[in-house]
Amino acid sequence: MLKRNSFCSKKIRMRNSRKKKKTTIKYQKTSTDAYISFLTNLSQTIIIILISNDKRIQMKTIAKIFLVALLAAGTMQAAAFEKVAKSRSAKVTISSEKPITTGYNDLNILIDEKFADAAVKIKVFMPAMPGMPYMDNVAEAKNLGHGKFTTNVNFSMGGTWQIHIFITPKTGKKIRVKTSVNI
Repeated sequence: MLKRNSFCSKKIRMRNSRKKKKTTIKYQKTSTDAYISFLTNLSQTIIIILISNDKRIQMKTIAKIFLVALLAAGTMQAAAFEKVAKSRSAKVTISSEKPITTGYNDLNILIDEKFADAAVKIKVFMPAMPGMPYMDNVAEAKNLGHGKFTTNVNFSMGGTWQIHIFITPKTGKKIRVKTSVNI
């Protein structure tokens, strides 16, 4: 008769308890996916060209395709930034056309339609750490209508920045939505 050791059964119990937690991961198509799709189509085109018999046409076409691939790779450096943050009463989507970097960044904020007429303020901060002071930047967001806002914030250095978005509707309580971003 086989004897089960307690370490093995404990490991199995831990694995089973992890499976009970439900995790939802949303997949967003990025420019990397578009680049992979482009390369797949490019490789199929090259195969078709190589089948033809004329060597001059093959070389010219391959050179053109190579130049187009280099240009495409140069323009698809990094994906744009997008993050969804939720509180009990509001859902906020923070996005940027460019990746978030140190320095000033233009952020687009999309909030629920029920808060379309609200005033929105954003605060980005990094807590004090040994040898480094507390850093923050507060900015008012400009209302573009239909729950869309835009603002410009300064991330003065790399690291993990906390983001607090304050939504102040014309009637009702002020709402704070929290998230963070790594730069």
